[in-house]
Amino acid sequence: MKINESKLHASPEEAIDPSFTSAQAIATISQAGKNTRTITKLEKEIQQVCKRVKEGDLSDLEDILVSQAIALNVLSSQLLTKGNAALLEPTILRVLPNYCKEMLGIALKAQSQTRETIKTINNTNFI
Repeated sequence: MKINESKLHASPEEAIDPSFTSAQAIATISQAGKNTRTITKLEKEIQQVCKRVKEGDLSDLEDILVSQAIALNVLSSQLLTKGNAALLEPTILRVLPNYCKEMLGIALKAQSQTRETIKTINNTNFI
């Protein structure tokens, strides 16, 4: 599906097309915003990944899961460090009494999700 580059809003067809919506989300997250050329390039790459998966090549999905596990592990470590550091700072404890609990709670969730992602990788037959 080709994006209508003369407008910044998605057509109804584009709005429900998974490749387009994923490309738009990636562009937004990466701060490319409404750059239609970037979105078009991303959409084409996503369509290529989808084509490879349909043909049985799951290497892109394996890469996504491995990258996700690494990112979650880093996130968990950073949040644990921030939560622990806040425990040692009386001002933070006074001004933001739930900060430590929230940071450490999210860190443990990220840690748990890292384990689940690694289990998924081990239990999935990518070959």
